[in-house]
Amino acid sequence: MDGISFIVRVKNEENILENSIRSIRGITVPYEIVVILNTCTDRSQEIVQKLKNEGFPIRIFTYDYQISRAGYEMLVTDSTSPHSMVAYTKWCIDKGQYFWYFRWDADFIASPQLIDLFNSRTWTAPEKHTRYTLQARNSDSNSAEPHLFSVPYSVNKYIYWETVNPVGECINLDPGDAHMIHVSSLKTPKSYWLADPWFMNDGSDEATTIRKRFEALNTVCGKEPLGSARRANPECDKCYFNVLNNKLELEKHGINFYI
Repeated sequence: MDGISFIVRVKNEENILENSIRSIRGITVPYEIVVILNTCTDRSQEIVQKLKNEGFPIRIFTYDYQISRAGYEMLVTDSTSPHSMVAYTKWCIDKGQYFWYFRWDADFIASPQLIDLFNSRTWTAPEKHTRYTLQARNSDSNSAEPHLFSVPYSVNKYIYWETVNPVGECINLDPGDAHMIHVSSLKTPKSYWLADPWFMNDGSDEATTIRKRFEALNTVCGKEPLGSARRANPECDKCYFNVLNNKLELEKHGINFYI
């Protein structure tokens, strides 16, 4: 269908979630907000339901698997696992119904320029995969990623995080000054980033395998900085290059990744 599906993955975002969703209210083209609640323990579900009751075009889903976070956890988890960010991201995006998708973080606020971009065109199915690379701006840094894209797409593992890639030839369009305000500070990890990895307290065979990989990764490449799963953290750089330089050794421990 013509329009945009906002894919919003939510993990305990009660402090900003309502303002984030309300910030896109000025859109006049067809759109939906697909909210995926991932093991939330705060008021996130209550907030989303309230906004839906107000008339926001929200569809609510839950994803009950604990996720391996970006960084070492992502690296040691197989892409096919329901605990993988790759599998989780694809599951979330597949819930969208429109030709265009926006990977919307629950702590994004839409700028007026972004609303103008949404309302400036008709979001019909393009002949070729098309995307906009948009900045998420805050006091720490500006991070540019292809948040807005059309079908078809694929989700792949890229060492530390997942990427959404075009299928076939891709057209990149200029977003002008359209951007998002990224409310969360990259220098202040959220509480759930500081929790133990899910596989440390899980007795399954998969968790046992991942723990062994995780221990080997720490031995070969050094310990990852606390809360460093935020990809914009410069403290990750040393670990990242250690991973690249020890690719063959890590593969011996069943740790595989794509570049």
